Amino acid sequence: MTTTTTDLPTFDPVTDTAAWRGVLRKVGLVYLFSRLCVSIGAAIVAAELRADANIVTSDFPNSPFADPHYASKPIPGSAIRPMLDVLTSWDGIWYLRIVRFGYPHTVRPNITYGMSDARAAFFPAYPMLVRLVDRILPGGDTIAALFTNFVLGAAAILIAGLLARELFGVRVSERTMVLMALFPGSFVLSFAYTEALLITLAGGCLWFLLKRQWLLAGVLAAIGTATRPNGIALVAACAVASFFAIRERREWRSLIAPLLSPLGFIGFMLWLDAHTG
Repeated sequence: MTTTTTDLPTFDPVTDTAAWRGVLRKVGLVYLFSRLCVSIGAAIVAAELRADANIVTSDFPNSPFADPHYASKPIPGSAIRPMLDVLTSWDGIWYLRIVRFGYPHTVRPNITYGMSDARAAFFPAYPMLVRLVDRILPGGDTIAALFTNFVLGAAAILIAGLLARELFGVRVSERTMVLMALFPGSFVLSFAYTEALLITLAGGCLWFLLKRQWLLAGVLAAIGTATRPNGIALVAACAVASFFAIRERREWRSLIAPLLSPLGFIGFMLWLDAHTG
């Protein structure tokens, strides 16, 4: 049996581009729906906190109820503020404190999570970005943090889709982005946490490694290692990519990626040591 050229699958750039645009429109709607679900969930938690506050206040009228995320601070009376407090709870509190006050000049021995010095444990890239956005947008640092994560969440999903498209095609890319947007754990993309930033940086680093853009890959990896402790995994990714580039193509300039990648982590550690004395 002979096979003619007409029997082989062909790549049509126009068709592929049109399909990709359709995928992006669909995924955009899915992303908005998923963020709406996260907002509803945060509102439900906020309502529960408000109900608990009312119960405690009625039982102990002389002891004002304090939001567990904000020690000694009464729950605000506005309707939207409790939901914002949920979206900026836990680690988000510490990042916003860094945005507002910077890092402590001293760190006490045997420090615990509840001490103000504990913000020294949180990496700087995300609060620096939020502080920059806060200077541009009105509404305060809380709004800036949540807006930043809304954009970063979309960027993280998009870069995952671009990687899937590059490796497996448009249809796999579509499923990747939809599943990522709807995955229950993706709620962290809307909280004032660092996951959205690190995923975006990691995806961008992997993209540039695929494209053999070693300098850009190294720069993004360096920012990633200044974002979260587990960003250090990007050093390994750059090292592996460089190893294969050298072994297969003698591409020695690929070493720039693994050499740059740990600088974010190292720089923050050195700066923090000097800053805290």
